[in-house]
Amino acid sequence: MFLKQLNFRLSFIQGCAIIMFLAPIRVLAQEEVVIPRASGYSLGLGMGIATMYGDLNKHISTFGGRIGLARHLTNSLLLDVEYYSGSLSSEETPNTWTTGLKSSSKFFSVDINAKVNLSVLFSNTETPLSRFISGFYIGSGIGYVDVTVNNITESINTRKPLDTSLRSCIKKHDVQPYLPLNIGYRYQLKNFLGANRTQIMMNLNMCYTYSDYIDGYNLSTINKVNKSNRFNDVYSLLTLGFSYALTSDDHSARSHHRNNNRLQKEKTSQPKPTKKQEHVAVPEFKQSIID
Repeated sequence: MFLKQLNFRLSFIQGCAIIMFLAPIRVLAQEEVVIPRASGYSLGLGMGIATMYGDLNKHISTFGGRIGLARHLTNSLLLDVEYYSGSLSSEETPNTWTTGLKSSSKFFSVDINAKVNLSVLFSNTETPLSRFISGFYIGSGIGYVDVTVNNITESINTRKPLDTSLRSCIKKHDVQPYLPLNIGYRYQLKNFLGANRTQIMMNLNMCYTYSDYIDGYNLSTINKVNKSNRFNDVYSLLTLGFSYALTSDDHSARSHHRNNNRLQKEKTSQPKPTKKQEHVAVPEFKQSIID
Protein backbone atom coordinates (compact mmCIF):
# COMPACT_ATOMS: atom_id res chain seq x y z
CA MET A 1 0.00 0.00 0.00
CA PHE A 2 2.84 2.38 0.81
CA LEU A 3 4.26 1.76 -2.66
CA LYS A 4 1.30 3.64 -4.13
CA GLN A 5 2.29 6.70 -2.11
CA LEU A 6 5.83 7.04 -3.47
CA ASN A 7 6.31 10.70 -4.34
CA PHE A 8 10.03 11.19 -4.95
CA ARG A 9 11.23 14.55 -6.19
CA LEU A 10 10.80 14.83 -9.93
CA SER A 11 14.20 16.37 -10.57
CA PHE A 12 16.04 13.39 -9.06
CA ILE A 13 13.85 10.86 -10.82
CA GLN A 14 14.33 12.61 -14.16
CA GLY A 15 18.10 12.53 -13.71
CA CYS A 16 18.02 8.81 -12.91
CA ALA A 17 15.73 8.18 -15.86
CA ILE A 18 18.18 9.87 -18.23
CA ILE A 19 20.98 7.62 -16.99
CA MET A 20 18.78 4.54 -17.34
CA PHE A 21 17.97 5.39 -20.94
CA LEU A 22 21.54 6.31 -21.87
CA ALA A 23 22.94 3.08 -20.44
CA PRO A 24 21.32 0.71 -22.98
CA ILE A 25 22.33 3.02 -25.84
CA ARG A 26 25.96 2.78 -24.74
CA VAL A 27 25.62 -0.99 -24.36
CA LEU A 28 24.25 -1.37 -27.87
CA ALA A 29 27.22 0.55 -29.23
CA GLN A 30 29.90 -1.66 -27.69
CA GLU A 31 30.76 -5.30 -27.18
CA GLU A 32 31.36 -5.14 -23.42
CA VAL A 33 29.23 -7.41 -21.24
CA VAL A 34 27.77 -5.33 -18.44
CA ILE A 35 27.88 -7.71 -15.46
CA PRO A 36 29.40 -7.36 -11.99
CA ARG A 37 32.86 -8.63 -11.10
CA ALA A 38 33.36 -12.38 -10.79
CA SER A 39 35.43 -12.21 -7.59
CA GLY A 40 37.08 -9.91 -5.09
CA TYR A 41 35.84 -6.90 -3.14
CA SER A 42 34.34 -3.56 -4.17
CA LEU A 43 33.56 -0.32 -2.34
CA GLY A 44 30.32 1.53 -3.08
CA LEU A 45 29.31 5.13 -2.34
CA GLY A 46 26.02 6.86 -3.08
CA MET A 47 23.89 9.90 -2.24
CA GLY A 48 20.22 10.59 -2.80
CA ILE A 49 16.90 11.01 -1.06
CA ALA A 50 15.24 9.36 1.93
CA THR A 51 11.45 9.21 2.30
CA MET A 52 9.38 8.31 5.36
CA TYR A 53 6.12 6.30 5.16
CA GLY A 54 4.72 6.32 8.67
CA ASP A 55 1.76 7.61 10.65
CA LEU A 56 1.58 11.01 8.95
CA ASN A 57 0.05 11.45 5.51
CA LYS A 58 2.58 13.83 3.87
CA HIS A 59 5.89 12.25 2.96
CA ILE A 60 8.77 14.72 2.63
CA SER A 61 11.91 13.73 0.72
CA THR A 62 15.13 14.49 2.57
CA PHE A 63 18.85 13.74 2.19
CA GLY A 64 20.43 10.30 2.64
CA GLY A 65 23.63 8.49 1.76
CA ARG A 66 25.18 5.04 1.73
CA ILE A 67 28.54 3.31 1.83
CA GLY A 68 28.95 -0.40 1.22
CA LEU A 69 31.60 -3.09 1.06
CA ALA A 70 30.70 -6.00 -1.22
CA ARG A 71 32.22 -9.46 -1.54
CA HIS A 72 31.64 -10.78 -5.07
CA LEU A 73 31.15 -14.54 -4.92
CA THR A 74 30.26 -15.16 -8.58
CA ASN A 75 29.25 -13.14 -11.65
CA SER A 76 25.69 -13.12 -10.33
CA LEU A 77 25.92 -13.19 -6.52
CA LEU A 78 27.46 -10.87 -3.94
CA LEU A 79 27.26 -10.23 -0.20
CA ASP A 80 27.05 -6.56 0.79
CA VAL A 81 27.51 -4.84 4.14
CA GLU A 82 25.99 -1.36 3.94
CA TYR A 83 25.88 1.70 6.17
CA TYR A 84 23.14 4.31 5.62
CA SER A 85 22.71 7.71 7.21
CA GLY A 86 20.38 10.66 6.68
CA SER A 87 17.25 12.39 7.86
CA LEU A 88 13.53 11.55 7.74
CA SER A 89 10.62 13.97 7.77
CA SER A 90 6.83 13.81 7.47
CA GLU A 91 3.75 15.91 8.20
CA GLU A 92 0.03 15.52 8.84
CA THR A 93 -1.88 18.30 7.13
CA PRO A 94 -4.71 19.93 9.12
CA ASN A 95 -7.90 17.87 9.00
CA THR A 96 -10.88 16.87 11.12
CA TRP A 97 -8.84 15.28 13.90
CA THR A 98 -5.73 17.50 14.11
CA THR A 99 -4.53 21.03 13.50
CA GLY A 100 -1.37 19.61 11.99
CA LEU A 101 1.58 17.43 13.03
CA LYS A 102 5.25 17.46 12.07
CA SER A 103 8.11 15.08 12.69
CA SER A 104 11.78 15.14 11.70
CA SER A 105 14.58 12.81 12.76
CA LYS A 106 18.11 11.62 12.09
CA PHE A 107 18.95 8.00 11.49
CA PHE A 108 21.77 5.61 10.72
CA SER A 109 21.51 1.93 9.89
CA VAL A 110 23.66 -1.08 9.11
CA ASP A 111 22.52 -4.13 7.15
CA ILE A 112 23.93 -7.21 5.49
CA ASN A 113 22.25 -8.48 2.36
CA ALA A 114 22.68 -10.73 -0.63
CA LYS A 115 22.17 -9.34 -4.13
CA VAL A 116 21.45 -11.48 -7.18
CA ASN A 117 22.22 -10.15 -10.64
CA LEU A 118 19.67 -10.84 -13.39
CA SER A 119 22.39 -12.33 -15.57
CA VAL A 120 21.34 -15.66 -13.99
CA LEU A 121 18.34 -15.58 -16.32
CA PHE A 122 20.51 -15.86 -19.43
CA SER A 123 22.73 -18.66 -20.65
CA ASN A 124 24.14 -16.24 -23.23
CA THR A 125 24.86 -12.62 -22.24
CA GLU A 126 26.25 -11.59 -25.62
CA THR A 127 23.05 -10.11 -27.04
CA PRO A 128 22.36 -6.37 -26.52
CA LEU A 129 19.12 -7.03 -24.59
CA SER A 130 20.68 -9.59 -22.25
CA ARG A 131 23.66 -7.30 -21.63
CA PHE A 132 21.32 -4.49 -20.62
CA ILE A 133 19.10 -6.64 -18.37
CA SER A 134 22.18 -8.20 -16.77
CA GLY A 135 22.91 -4.86 -15.14
CA PHE A 136 19.82 -5.13 -12.88
CA TYR A 137 19.89 -6.82 -9.49
CA ILE A 138 17.59 -7.56 -6.55
CA GLY A 139 18.41 -8.44 -2.98
CA SER A 140 17.37 -8.67 0.65
CA GLY A 141 18.82 -9.29 4.09
CA ILE A 142 18.55 -8.00 7.66
CA GLY A 143 19.59 -4.79 9.39
CA TYR A 144 19.26 -2.49 12.40
CA VAL A 145 18.26 1.16 12.37
CA ASP A 146 18.87 3.80 15.07
CA VAL A 147 16.49 6.79 14.94
CA THR A 148 16.59 9.97 17.03
CA VAL A 149 13.69 12.41 16.71
CA ASN A 150 14.84 16.03 16.95
CA ASN A 151 11.58 17.88 16.21
CA ILE A 152 8.04 16.64 16.78
CA THR A 153 4.60 18.09 17.44
CA GLU A 154 3.39 16.82 20.81
CA SER A 155 -0.28 17.79 20.61
CA ILE A 156 -3.15 16.96 18.26
CA ASN A 157 -4.57 20.44 18.68
CA THR A 158 -1.85 23.07 18.96
CA ARG A 159 -4.45 25.55 20.25
CA LYS A 160 -5.15 23.25 23.24
CA PRO A 161 -1.82 21.52 23.81
CA LEU A 162 -2.47 20.45 27.40
CA ASP A 163 -5.83 18.84 26.66
CA THR A 164 -4.69 17.03 23.49
CA SER A 165 -1.20 15.87 24.43
CA LEU A 166 0.39 13.03 22.44
CA ARG A 167 3.24 12.31 24.81
CA SER A 168 1.95 8.82 25.53
CA CYS A 169 2.11 8.07 21.78
CA ILE A 170 5.59 9.52 21.17
CA LYS A 171 8.99 7.88 21.36
CA LYS A 172 11.99 10.08 20.56
CA HIS A 173 14.63 7.37 20.25
CA ASP A 174 14.27 3.87 18.85
CA VAL A 175 16.57 1.06 17.75
CA GLN A 176 14.86 -1.66 15.73
CA PRO A 177 15.58 -4.41 13.17
CA TYR A 178 14.37 -3.97 9.63
CA LEU A 179 14.02 -5.93 6.42
CA PRO A 180 15.83 -4.28 3.46
CA LEU A 181 14.48 -4.90 -0.04
CA ASN A 182 16.91 -3.76 -2.75
CA ILE A 183 16.49 -3.22 -6.46
CA GLY A 184 19.10 -1.46 -8.55
CA TYR A 185 21.23 -1.21 -11.65
CA ARG A 186 25.00 -1.34 -12.24
CA TYR A 187 26.68 -0.02 -15.37
CA GLN A 188 30.34 -0.71 -16.14
CA LEU A 189 32.50 2.24 -17.16
CA LYS A 190 34.92 0.94 -19.79
CA ASN A 191 38.59 1.87 -19.22
CA PHE A 192 37.67 4.58 -16.70
CA LEU A 193 40.93 5.97 -15.25
CA GLY A 194 42.83 3.31 -17.18
CA ALA A 195 41.04 0.24 -15.81
CA ASN A 196 37.65 -1.52 -15.73
CA ARG A 197 37.17 -1.00 -12.00
CA THR A 198 34.32 1.52 -11.77
CA GLN A 199 30.57 1.02 -12.10
CA ILE A 200 27.77 3.57 -11.94
CA MET A 201 25.25 2.30 -9.42
CA MET A 202 21.63 3.28 -8.73
CA ASN A 203 20.00 1.59 -5.73
CA LEU A 204 16.52 1.71 -4.19
CA ASN A 205 16.35 0.30 -0.66
CA MET A 206 12.87 -0.14 0.83
CA CYS A 207 13.21 -0.73 4.58
CA TYR A 208 10.32 -2.43 6.41
CA THR A 209 10.90 -1.85 10.12
CA TYR A 210 9.59 -3.83 13.08
CA SER A 211 8.44 -0.68 14.86
CA ASP A 212 5.76 2.01 14.57
CA TYR A 213 7.97 4.64 16.18
CA ILE A 214 10.45 5.36 13.38
CA ASP A 215 8.70 8.70 12.73
CA GLY A 216 8.30 9.24 16.49
CA TYR A 217 4.56 8.51 16.52
CA ASN A 218 2.34 5.53 17.19
CA LEU A 219 -1.13 6.89 16.46
CA SER A 220 -2.87 3.58 15.87
CA THR A 221 -4.99 3.91 19.03
CA ILE A 222 -6.24 7.46 18.47
CA ASN A 223 -6.36 8.02 14.73
CA LYS A 224 -9.60 6.56 13.41
CA VAL A 225 -9.24 8.22 10.01
CA ASN A 226 -5.94 6.93 8.66
CA LYS A 227 -6.27 3.15 8.99
CA SER A 228 -2.76 2.58 7.64
CA ASN A 229 -1.44 3.45 11.11
CA ARG A 230 -1.92 -0.14 12.20
CA PHE A 231 1.10 -1.05 10.05
CA ASN A 232 4.72 -0.64 11.07
CA ASP A 233 6.74 2.21 9.61
CA VAL A 234 8.58 1.99 6.28
CA TYR A 235 11.23 4.28 4.85
CA SER A 236 13.12 4.25 1.56
CA LEU A 237 16.46 5.45 0.24
CA LEU A 238 17.09 6.08 -3.45
CA THR A 239 20.78 6.68 -4.10
CA LEU A 240 22.95 7.28 -7.13
CA GLY A 241 26.69 6.68 -6.91
CA PHE A 242 29.47 4.36 -7.95
CA SER A 243 31.13 1.07 -7.07
CA TYR A 244 34.91 0.73 -7.26
CA ALA A 245 36.69 -2.63 -7.42
CA LEU A 246 39.45 -2.82 -4.82
CA THR A 247 41.19 -5.50 -6.91
CA SER A 248 41.18 -5.25 -10.69
CA ASP A 249 39.93 -8.04 -12.95
CA ASP A 250 42.56 -6.87 -15.43
CA HIS A 251 45.41 -7.96 -13.13
CA SER A 252 45.06 -11.69 -13.69
CA ALA A 253 44.61 -11.18 -17.41
CA ARG A 254 47.73 -9.04 -17.62
CA SER A 255 49.70 -11.58 -15.56
CA HIS A 256 48.55 -14.39 -17.80
CA HIS A 257 49.48 -12.33 -20.87
CA ARG A 258 52.92 -11.57 -19.46
CA ASN A 259 53.53 -15.25 -18.68
CA ASN A 260 52.55 -16.23 -22.20
CA ASN A 261 54.89 -13.59 -23.65
CA ARG A 262 57.76 -14.80 -21.45
CA LEU A 263 57.27 -18.44 -22.46
CA GLN A 264 57.05 -17.42 -26.11
CA LYS A 265 60.30 -15.43 -25.86
CA GLU A 266 62.08 -18.34 -24.15
CA LYS A 267 60.92 -20.67 -26.86
CA THR A 268 62.03 -18.41 -29.70
CA SER A 269 65.36 -17.60 -28.01
CA GLN A 270 66.49 -21.24 -27.97
CA PRO A 271 68.98 -21.94 -30.86
CA LYS A 272 67.69 -24.23 -33.58
CA PRO A 273 69.87 -27.23 -34.56
CA THR A 274 71.96 -26.68 -37.68
CA LYS A 275 71.81 -28.92 -40.70
CA LYS A 276 75.29 -30.23 -39.88
CA GLN A 277 74.16 -31.19 -36.37
CA GLU A 278 71.10 -32.92 -37.81
CA HIS A 279 73.31 -34.81 -40.31
CA VAL A 280 75.68 -35.99 -37.59
CA ALA A 281 72.87 -37.02 -35.29
CA VAL A 282 71.42 -39.51 -37.75
CA PRO A 283 74.55 -41.69 -38.18
CA GLU A 284 75.04 -41.74 -34.40
CA PHE A 285 71.48 -42.98 -33.96
CA LYS A 286 71.97 -45.60 -36.65
CA GLN A 287 75.31 -46.66 -35.21
CA SER A 288 73.69 -47.23 -31.83
CA ILE A 289 71.19 -49.52 -33.47
CA ILE A 290 73.88 -51.49 -35.30
CA ASP A 291 75.83 -51.93 -32.07
